Amino acid sequence: MMGQHHKIRLQIALFLLFLCLTACEIPVRPSGRQARMIALSHGWQPVSLKSGGFVLKGFVKDSEVRHDCLIVYIEGDGLAWKNRHTLSDDPTPRDPLALRLAIQDTGSKVLYLGRPGQYPEPGDVECDARYWSTHRYSPKVVHAMSRAIDQIKQKTQVCRLGLLGVSGGGTVAALLAAKREDVAWFATVAANLDHEAWTSLHHVTRMRGSLNPADFALRLQSVPQIHFVGGKDSNVPESVIRAYTARMTDPSRTQIAVIPQNGHHCCWAEMWPVLQAQIPNRNGKEVVTQKENHGRGQALVPALREEVGHGGLSLRKH
Repeated sequence: MMGQHHKIRLQIALFLLFLCLTACEIPVRPSGRQARMIALSHGWQPVSLKSGGFVLKGFVKDSEVRHDCLIVYIEGDGLAWKNRHTLSDDPTPRDPLALRLAIQDTGSKVLYLGRPGQYPEPGDVECDARYWSTHRYSPKVVHAMSRAIDQIKQKTQVCRLGLLGVSGGGTVAALLAAKREDVAWFATVAANLDHEAWTSLHHVTRMRGSLNPADFALRLQSVPQIHFVGGKDSNVPESVIRAYTARMTDPSRTQIAVIPQNGHHCCWAEMWPVLQAQIPNRNGKEVVTQKENHGRGQALVPALREEVGHGGLSLRKH
């Protein structure tokens, strides 16, 4: 009987040890694990970049094919809010849309970059929640993102950048393009390019700690750019992009491509193989004139009709 009791106690002890070891494992959030699996399955390498007081996480594809342009995909705001009134304690995206676009990019040197506070790991510098809320487009954030990109730019030995941002990542992409002198082009998907117009539209608190791309419209108008908008996107409708382009005096290098059946999140990844080919100046070498822009727009519509369905695509030049 004593031997049986000892055996039972040993089994209980081993079970408790198993629970302890399981509980003591480094926590990996499902969303972070998902991003890692997506990137690694496509041969991308993880990067952890200390910059401006943040630890920014991402993945990079650096093939041996020589190219002069690094294409940078910037993630959206992620799970910044639990609901309309409650901040999240971890802004890691549940579905990393920018990463899903990035892995389809045909470029040889591509960087996917998360935002401050996303993909946290033990030992990281704690990120203040204001940097995924009121100050998510602040000078400090833009500076940190820019310095992080510099690290990968130096590693990949390129001279120029192409920037693409999804949702709030598009806001950051525009602000980076306004700040830097090496941006060949930038593009956005469902991006908030005038958060003053956006907060007014949704009757929410203004982001007083953040920079607004619309304030830099005059500086940005010389950079070739295209902005993809979902016709069913009630979060960032076309009117927000129009508020940004209305601040330009010469919008000849700016295109707005409206996909009627798309929303804020759906269905960009499915269409990306076709849409990415429409980015102006993608190779980083050509200078797009107003006449060339017009020609691109006319050719873009029939080329996409079969791909995007019956609704087709509406491209507007401002």
